[in-house]
Amino acid sequence: MRNRNLIHRTVTIFFILWGLGELIAAFLRPPAGSAADSSRIMNAMAAFVSAGLLRLPARFARISFLELTPGLHLFYTAYILLSIFFGSIIGFYSLLPWWDTFLHFLSGVLFSLVG
Repeated sequence: MRNRNLIHRTVTIFFILWGLGELIAAFLRPPAGSAADSSRIMNAMAAFVSAGLLRLPARFARISFLELTPGLHLFYTAYILLSIFFGSIIGFYSLLPWWDTFLHFLSGVLFSLVG
């Protein structure tokens, strides 16, 4: 997966910048150690983990024969964006009661397409 598409790069940079912004906001806001600070740190960690997860198909392609098609890679990127950013950071899990079921459906579709 040498040539990553522009959308994948943009989402990866977005997650890194979002994580940095959350860290800056957590450490610049007094009082330190409050619940808001810890939630911002958790959001930053989620953003950095999702940026790492976006690199997972490229790493897997180096050690295996499996390489995702551009469409499947775009679907994987959208799934990470929907699950981590919209689900956890924005809070769709608590806002929409069907969000978890929808993501489980999408993960089943993603796994079947990879298979």
